[in-house]
Amino acid sequence: MQTGVLEKLFGSVARIKIIRLFLLNPDTLFISREISRRCKVLSNLARREISLLSKIGFIKSKKETVDELIKLKNGKIKNDRKKVQGWVLDESFVFLSPLKNLVLNSAPIDREKMIKSFKKAGKIKLILLSGIFIQSTGSRVDLLLVGDGIKKGVLDRCLKN
Repeated sequence: MQTGVLEKLFGSVARIKIIRLFLLNPDTLFISREISRRCKVLSNLARREISLLSKIGFIKSKKETVDELIKLKNGKIKNDRKKVQGWVLDESFVFLSPLKNLVLNSAPIDREKMIKSFKKAGKIKLILLSGIFIQSTGSRVDLLLVGDGIKKGVLDRCLKN
């Protein structure tokens, strides 16, 4: 599949990234700042896409109490509970199943781009994708990489991207 087809179909690269984030993490509450950071999207653009996705019923607003660990000046750690307002996937969205099939099964990774980026990490002999990349719920391994002289820092950057 050509890269960018989904982006053209849905009108926005940011929208596709945000939709993927929620589809891959259906039970997770995300605050706007975290969505922007994880999807590598400008915050004002993320807010606009979140608003649109909320209006169509794909995501819903939710308040949740979270524990936050705060390190005090004296070295002690204080546990602070606070309520946060965030967004979560609306499991009752009428087109959830078809959208999940379309977005997650339509080449989420550009094969050539992935191979090129991993080559920078060292001499790669084998790359095996499994688990979430092939939509297998029973797999415990998502990526298996075999090679020589692998540079950990470069590999970490490749995996984050």
